[in-house]
Amino acid sequence: SLRRKLGRKRAAARFPALASALGLEYSPPRYPGNVGVLSGTYAGRFVRVDPDDQRSIKLRFHAAPRVDLRTYENSLRPPFDMVTVHTGDRDFDRFFKTRFASEDVAARIADAAAPGRLLRPFFGRFSRHVQSVTVTSDGVVCRLDFGSPPYIPEGALRELLPACAEIAN
Repeated sequence: SLRRKLGRKRAAARFPALASALGLEYSPPRYPGNVGVLSGTYAGRFVRVDPDDQRSIKLRFHAAPRVDLRTYENSLRPPFDMVTVHTGDRDFDRFFKTRFASEDVAARIADAAAPGRLLRPFFGRFSRHVQSVTVTSDGVVCRLDFGSPPYIPEGALRELLPACAEIAN
C-alpha cells in the first residue's frame, strides 16, 4: 500500500539520525530500497536492529542466564535445569506463554515489582505489529512485522528498544 511505502521511506530517511540519537551505528543497506541496520551498545548491552532481513530488535546478554520466555507456546515442560516461572502478575504471565528459567532467575523475575509493567509498550500502539518477544540465554529478541517491504518506524523503535532493555535488566 502507499501508506506502507511512505512509512518505509520515512523510516529509511530517519534511520541515520535515529542511530546517532540512540548512540548506535548506522550501516547503510546492502540492497537498494532497504533500510539498513543499527548496531552498537544501548543501555550497556550490545544491540542490533535489523528491519530488512531479521525484522527484529535484539539485545545480547553479557552472561548467558538460564531463561526461556516466549510469547508463544514452545514446549510444555521445562528443560531439566529449569522451573516454570509464576509471577502472579496477570499481564506478564499472559504475555509470555512459555516461561522457564533456572531457579535463581525465576526467583528474580517473581520478586520483581509488577513485572508486567515492563511489557506496557508491547500492549501499546505497536502491539499488533509485535510478532513475538523471546528472552533466552542469548538475549531479548523482539520480532516485528510492519508489512512488506519490511521496515521499523522510528516511533516503534523509540518505544520498544527501551522496553527490550528493561526486560533484559
